[in-house]
Amino acid sequence: MKRLFKIIVAFVTIVSLLATLKIKTIGKPFSDYDFGNYVAKSNYDTTKDVQLTFLGTSGFVINYKGKKMITDPYFSNPDVFKNFVEKLQFPKLSENILPRSIYENANTIVISHGHYDHCLNIENFLTKGVPTKIIAEQHITNEINSVKNNFDVQFENDMQSYHYSSDSTFRIFPLNSPHSPHFADITLFTGLYQEPLKHLPDRFWKWKLHGNYSYLIDILEKDSIVYRCLFLSGNITDASVEKVRALCENKNVDIALQIFWKEKACLPGLNKVYAAGKPKKIILHHWNNFFKPYDKNIEVMRDTHLDKVLKKLNNEGKNTQIMLPFSSISFDINN
Repeated sequence: MKRLFKIIVAFVTIVSLLATLKIKTIGKPFSDYDFGNYVAKSNYDTTKDVQLTFLGTSGFVINYKGKKMITDPYFSNPDVFKNFVEKLQFPKLSENILPRSIYENANTIVISHGHYDHCLNIENFLTKGVPTKIIAEQHITNEINSVKNNFDVQFENDMQSYHYSSDSTFRIFPLNSPHSPHFADITLFTGLYQEPLKHLPDRFWKWKLHGNYSYLIDILEKDSIVYRCLFLSGNITDASVEKVRALCENKNVDIALQIFWKEKACLPGLNKVYAAGKPKKIILHHWNNFFKPYDKNIEVMRDTHLDKVLKKLNNEGKNTQIMLPFSSISFDINN
């Protein structure tokens, strides 16, 4: 028994050391790359119809004429090693990152899945006195159930139908998109919360995967689509690709916000969606090292091969860029 115990301890130690080494070396300084014209210049201009703000990882604020919605509310990049001995911290976005006017009073939030790097900072994006719809599958809303204690929140869990913001500015359709394995065929931190939690999870491994969804987001004026955005997370299924093709029969995608954290895992899905939705522009997200605290220098996930992929996609005629965390682009919908 002692021998078996020693073997188990040695195995756990080796795995822990390898995981630590992997996390410590997963990023590479942004300055080590030459991205040329593939980085969108930041320009927050409220005289334009739309302001799109990137929060890092998969977080975006879509602001249309002062009406706002948010995807995957996360920005803080906590130190995961410190979290083994300390509880997760929830810094205030309003005091650290952005002018409040960019994100406050958002009335709609979509969440792709329950991992901490996609919804940890949910409370930062809720405004007291502003009713907010959160669209996510049931186990995710069970996970973040405690936000109801302090905010006027309505959870919408139907992942087969359209959802509308309370002012009918945004129309949203969920698309099944299973999470890619982290390595080999292993996906970390899976699980279900069958009952609503009383508190937000205080350790990063307690934020569970559950399902994973992408979202087709339409901006509406008098029930007509004036702008179409496709927020992509995970490996979109063939059935969901065909759904995109059918939904885009009369109106192509204007901008695709495409997850891109590992080239081999993400490029096939990108190409399928490009053929189905024919987006005019692609913005890659989830390329930055979210293990690096948000107030440190930006790093790129090594496995993305981001510089080479950007060049390849643009050479193929796919208008593709990245945005830096906490930057914005502004544009009129008819340009």
